[in-house]
Amino acid sequence: MHVQVRAYEPDRDKDAVLRIYREVGWCSKPEHAEAYAGLVGDGRTFVADLGGTAKCMVTTDLGAIQHGT
Repeated sequence: MHVQVRAYEPDRDKDAVLRIYREVGWCSKPEHAEAYAGLVGDGRTFVADLGGTAKCMVTTDLGAIQHGT
């Protein structure tokens, strides 16, 4: 199978990405799933698609780091 990196599509990918989050322990409560929608909607989000299913998700967002202030 070929891995395709593509833009996240909420209608297509939401369930698969929530499954990934549950598997790694980041989304263990119903309210976590609600917060997830805001996380992926704020930045640029991409998925690695394998066989028509998202297997990995990456999101980027603008930010600044202030170290030692």
